[in-house]
Amino acid sequence: TALFALFYYVPVLRERVWLVIPIGVIVSSFIELYALHVDRWAYTVHMPLIPYLEIGITPTIQLGLLGYLIFMFLL
Repeated sequence: TALFALFYYVPVLRERVWLVIPIGVIVSSFIELYALHVDRWAYTVHMPLIPYLEIGITPTIQLGLLGYLIFMFLL
């Protein structure tokens, strides 16, 4: 919601909607790292991981990609 509000209410960002993808990936990376650090969740052996970060690739790209698609769908 905060990511959508940022891009919806800031005119400069609204003209550059594609930035939702990298910003969403960065935000979700921090969420994943934090959640793993505090043992909020763990991955099974089947989860593909991003090398060096050791976070799941699908939940990491999910926020950026879905954020972009939702923003484009609503406008």
